[in-house]
Amino acid sequence: MSTPVDRLTAALTDSYEIKREIGEGGMATVYLAHDRKHDRDVAIKVLHPDLGAALGADRFLAEIRTTARLQHPHILPLLDSGAAEGLLYYVMPFVAGETLRNRLERERQLPINDAVRIAREVADALGYAHGRAVIHRDIKPENILLQDGHALVADFGIALAVQTAGGARMTQTGLSLGTPQYMSPEQAMGERTIDARSDVYALGAVTYEMLAGEPPFTGPTVQAIVAKVMTERPTSLRTIRDTVPAGVEHAVFTALAKLPADRYASTAEFSAALTSTHAGPSAAAHRTSRAQKPRTFVVLALCMTLALLAAAGWLRRMPTDPVIRVAVSFPPGQELRPQYFGFSFALSHDGSRLAYVGPGTDAISTQLWIRPLDGLNATPVPGTDGVYTVEWSPDDRSILFGANTGTDPQDAVVPANGGEVTRLPGVREASWGSDGAIYYFPRGGKGIMVRQRIGGRIDTVRTGAIDSGYADRPLAVLPGAQGALFSPPRKSPDDTSGLLIESFSFRGGGRTTVGPGIFAWYLPGSGLLRVAADGGVFLEPFDPGRRQITGASVPVTRVAVGSNSGDRYYPQISVANNGTMVYLAGELLGERLQWLDAGGNAAQATDVAGNLWGFTISPDGSQVAFSINARAGNGNGAGPFDVWVENLKTGARTRLTSASRNMRPSWSPDGKYVLWSRIGGDVKQGLVERRADASEPERAVLSRAQFGHSVADARWLPDHRTLVVSTYADPPNGRDIYAITPGQDSVARPLAVMAGNQTSVIPSPDGTLVAYTSDESGVRELYLQPLASSAGRLRISEGGASSGRWSRDGQTLYYWNHRGELIGVSIQSRPTVQVTATRRVVAGHVLATGGGQNSGLFDIAPDGRALVAEDMPGTFQLILVRNWKAGLSKSVQ
Repeated sequence: MSTPVDRLTAALTDSYEIKREIGEGGMATVYLAHDRKHDRDVAIKVLHPDLGAALGADRFLAEIRTTARLQHPHILPLLDSGAAEGLLYYVMPFVAGETLRNRLERERQLPINDAVRIAREVADALGYAHGRAVIHRDIKPENILLQDGHALVADFGIALAVQTAGGARMTQTGLSLGTPQYMSPEQAMGERTIDARSDVYALGAVTYEMLAGEPPFTGPTVQAIVAKVMTERPTSLRTIRDTVPAGVEHAVFTALAKLPADRYASTAEFSAALTSTHAGPSAAAHRTSRAQKPRTFVVLALCMTLALLAAAGWLRRMPTDPVIRVAVSFPPGQELRPQYFGFSFALSHDGSRLAYVGPGTDAISTQLWIRPLDGLNATPVPGTDGVYTVEWSPDDRSILFGANTGTDPQDAVVPANGGEVTRLPGVREASWGSDGAIYYFPRGGKGIMVRQRIGGRIDTVRTGAIDSGYADRPLAVLPGAQGALFSPPRKSPDDTSGLLIESFSFRGGGRTTVGPGIFAWYLPGSGLLRVAADGGVFLEPFDPGRRQITGASVPVTRVAVGSNSGDRYYPQISVANNGTMVYLAGELLGERLQWLDAGGNAAQATDVAGNLWGFTISPDGSQVAFSINARAGNGNGAGPFDVWVENLKTGARTRLTSASRNMRPSWSPDGKYVLWSRIGGDVKQGLVERRADASEPERAVLSRAQFGHSVADARWLPDHRTLVVSTYADPPNGRDIYAITPGQDSVARPLAVMAGNQTSVIPSPDGTLVAYTSDESGVRELYLQPLASSAGRLRISEGGASSGRWSRDGQTLYYWNHRGELIGVSIQSRPTVQVTATRRVVAGHVLATGGGQNSGLFDIAPDGRALVAEDMPGTFQLILVRNWKAGLSKSVQ
């Protein structure tokens, strides 16, 4: 079953190239797209499918087209609209700036002059529309875009189009028109006929927030906010911020008057009042005069409001015990470290504790932390170094975790209250069963599933019925060990239609398809919690005996998802039995390329930012090639991974790829070509190269079939004919280093094939030496050896290292140690390879590692400066929700 974005992409492919999701609101999801005909970027808003189905295409499109005639400097125009594959959409210009909401979240309170200017620009736009009988009805910071600091009002007439087209059917969708914090009293009371003065009120509320830092009325529920809108007066602006001019406060409070007759008749009057030198009565005077009105009016208005809300379906949907949603913060040194290849956190089943991946014992490692939800601090769990995924046992006494330690990642179990760690050799990606055993597919075990009790026996619970493959892992073991849910491997990484949840029985055999998705859990008494490819989470009635969904899906939330190139997915969400949920919202990972000066201080940030999967500077230092996962934060961690080249002086970019997953780029010795590894497409798994200016088509350099091994990344030797290649995973040997001349060698030549994992090979500029990392000692260290022979191999680092980078003259090899220090090692290659000096270049800098990568996201420019990837703060939030089911449909409760 295809997703909405897949359907939209297929339907609009002749007109628009859908690039990525850039936002989501109550009515629509927004995608960045490229208008093929006019060669420009646009934003396409797609109404949520349930809303579109309730409205009907003809009536909605007829209404929305009436707004296309609005042409004003501060109005974002409507370019196009239509229906595609059952989805209703409309197209607007893409604005590269930010919304007013983004700026308020960053600054909270705006400078007074900026707030007044933005309010007047919005007022001008509204006045123009009002003159053409178009009322916005949903003015709020999210609908005000800022381009070069100036306002552009978006979604003109959309709310009216929805209401006019949908009529009484609106209550079926659960959607309210308007946003409670900015709704005028008459709009909150459900009056269908409103005029320009309702927009005046909303703009007054937005202006109040720009000055005060919060809307005039807030509350924990819709009812509480609406009750305040009807009965209370906002706090004086000058009480909150005494620098606000009295005239501005008077203008805002007049716009916020309860009765339309007491407000400005037009936005032009409000705009003029904002710059008037006449102060007018104070906010206190406003409150006093209004207080003289009969209290019976207030009571009557509130009763009418609540009755109308109930009729509209709002109160019916509000729980007796309200849903509570908060962002979780972490003290310094205890921060959550999201993992791309695992579950970064887990709630205990009783909802009292959070286990999560946090800082380890050095600058780059991780360890397990446990935090009681009634406390402010967490405690690290010794013996859990390298943890990347966590899961509580059914009795909450132990934690199953995966760790990157030694030569191969493996699972282990540790008591939740501390104690000896039990390693589980050969076990990876296991899941707890309700019977207290763990279940897993052994690597290389065709169609076999194993049950293992900690410290006890191991037996086979299922054979056959399941194809072998890297993706074969139990997602959830069903109650009573009746069977399990799993995600079968796809035919190819590009086959999104193969994203399915399946089930099989331990008792009678049989394999059934549950539905589309990337992950699922069974919640006893609640149903199936299923995650779609875009990170959308749904709750569905589920019969574990028949292993079937028995009712309609109900949307729950959207979460960040990690993925190992599309074989396994890791939605960042956890649910307890007491109605508590935690999930990760926003970007799972985000890095920005940053120049460091000679002292190791941040000197200049570049505009290369996002979920980076490798980068290198061109030999002449003028360009950087980088790989970025453009959809990492929106659930589908599998793509698209594209390789770009950016001019470091002008910022001009060239995209070299347009399909599949393309990672870990490197340059040809002459700086004319970029080489990268690819998963998917015709190559399936191998190496591809293209001219850096994209003037020639790409060419396949090496396939897995030609090489005879998996491919992680590669570098050219100076002759641009021979490659040194790091493998990704070749059981049972792990990862190793080879050399091969494509088109000439039928067999790759081993360079570093030994115990442990050898990764991230970097040849010296003259091609006589190769540096690479190996964990054969139990710690990942940097080694150096002649290209021709492993004889004379030197261990360069001590106590842990990233991959290496060479200076352009080949005399210095750089790496980052686990203390956050950039080390420069002077190398002499003749007559023998030896280290002549070691110096610390940068101290105390924590290098970003990207999506679980260990290749070291840094490079050295020809002038000796370091370009590094730094984690971008604020790319994600951990959200905790109490009573999360309360607002969902009764059909799944």
